[in-house]
Amino acid sequence: MEQLFATPDNKVIMYVGDHQADVQFARNLQSELGQDSTVISVAAAYSGAMPEQWGSQPDFIIRTPRELPAICEHYL
Repeated sequence: MEQLFATPDNKVIMYVGDHQADVQFARNLQSELGQDSTVISVAAAYSGAMPEQWGSQPDFIIRTPRELPAICEHYL
């Protein structure tokens, strides 16, 4: 994170992935950053993934890349 931001405080970070491990990574990152930042997990179901069956659920599931801008706008 230090390579991306001078400080990770007060940031909204969106992590998009197509595996359950990507959701877990986002959750772990949120735990590391604490309450000063927000990490949103987005599952890309258009890759053939079936996030509804995962043990770790994402914040959002998208079925096409065109759905991503609406999620981004929500956090701007």
